[in-house]
Amino acid sequence: MLNNILVWVLSFLLGLFPSSLGLLGEYQRRTFDMDASVNMVMDAIKARDIDALEALMCYNIKQNASDLSDTIGGLIDAIDGEIVEFNWRNGFSYEESRDSGKRIVQREAVADFKTSAGGNYRLAILWEVVNTFKPEERGIRDIVLFDRNLIGQDNYKVAQICVTEGNGSWHD
Repeated sequence: MLNNILVWVLSFLLGLFPSSLGLLGEYQRRTFDMDASVNMVMDAIKARDIDALEALMCYNIKQNASDLSDTIGGLIDAIDGEIVEFNWRNGFSYEESRDSGKRIVQREAVADFKTSAGGNYRLAILWEVVNTFKPEERGIRDIVLFDRNLIGQDNYKVAQICVTEGNGSWHD
């Protein structure tokens, strides 16, 4: 309840002071819901909905990944069977502020899931949660699918979609 009130207040203040990077950063941070975001990714994968997963990607990936729809389709197709259970936990995070209030916050979620065909997978998802100077860069910056049945083999990482810069680091 308190978070909802703060989001409303931040929205109001952003209307009055639209160029305030501090207010924007706090608004972006408070409106990001990791649980809902992980569920959106897993729901898109379960439904094999390429467009829904593409919509969650950051601008850098959308602009620089050649054949993004095919790449997302390849990631989804690498999963054998239907997802029957999954759980997730927080991974690493990156946060940095620079001159004049520029701020980037990135958070990782690690989802482990099993499929009806005996698959055992891990999905590492890195989101840009806050970007006060390029808000369009908010979204998935890196998503990696691992086949946990192949641990120790060269093909353990079966798919990855990643930005060209700023994966767990500053980018302009």
